[in-house]
Amino acid sequence: AQHSAVKSDALAGLAISRYNQTRDVPSYLQGMKEAYLLNPNNPDACLHLSQHFLYLQEEGKARTLALRAFEHAVSPGQKAAAYILLGRLYQMKGATEKGGFWTKAAEYYTNASKLDPTNVMALYGLVQCDINRGDLREAIKRCNMILEKLSPNFLEAHYCSAACSLVLADLNAQGDSYAMRLNHQKNALKALTHLVEILPNDAWAWLSLAELLDVSPVASCRRAMRKGLRLHRQFGGDITPDLLNNKGVIHYCSAEMPEAVNDFSRALTGCAAGDPMAVTIKFNLARSLEEIGQNEKSVVMYNEILEEYPGYLDAHLRIATILANGGKSGEA
Repeated sequence: AQHSAVKSDALAGLAISRYNQTRDVPSYLQGMKEAYLLNPNNPDACLHLSQHFLYLQEEGKARTLALRAFEHAVSPGQKAAAYILLGRLYQMKGATEKGGFWTKAAEYYTNASKLDPTNVMALYGLVQCDINRGDLREAIKRCNMILEKLSPNFLEAHYCSAACSLVLADLNAQGDSYAMRLNHQKNALKALTHLVEILPNDAWAWLSLAELLDVSPVASCRRAMRKGLRLHRQFGGDITPDLLNNKGVIHYCSAEMPEAVNDFSRALTGCAAGDPMAVTIKFNLARSLEEIGQNEKSVVMYNEILEEYPGYLDAHLRIATILANGGKSGEA
């Protein structure tokens, strides 16, 4: 029995070593199965096979193996890994069913983190539990702990930190002070900047960065927006009216009026009937036309806005300005 256990340990170790070198999954799984057959209580074999069955969504096998791994674990790290697998099983159930599964998952992740404080997956499991219950600030705090102290290039933590910070920075999302919103924007900027360094072809990261940089120097915003749109097109994504509007704003701020007019026109054409964003895009288009001297078209568009929104103050002001500049102060 002792000889079988030793041989089982050797097979499990060899399977892990070969996988790290070749990434050959079938060979790795075969090695773990052989190790398990020699010693069904081998904690490493149980952990790795449990993870495999979790991936296949075979919950019963995954749970049995995780519990056996915990029972026969010889180190805190192995026990923490078993807790994480059990946490993921409850998290998986919580994604599709009601019944306190997320709370149970958080308990297992917490236990894992106590056993192995440097375990990134235990902390990331808690991040997902925080997000599920709406505690985005705590999720950001844990993400920053992962990135600053444990794993600077852990992609999932960068994504979560950026996404949570963007939500909290939204002026309409929370009642935070201006200083707090700036702090959330700063955290999102940090996470997104690092993310595009690691994944330079991530369209979402570039477009989110461009939107965030809209309050920063225009040149940086323009570079990020162009990069994001190029990647968006490359992977078959439609350029939506809001993205075209943002792109037009960047051109407008850069005094590139023909490009701004083109982007705003395309954005307006792409708006669905009743889209509340259409009025903003139409105003931006009218303002751009005004800048290139097409005042008659601008006035027509401002009046169209006022027909639908009589209290749209900026449209009234622009018409008055055009009339005054044209020597029609009385009409203004």
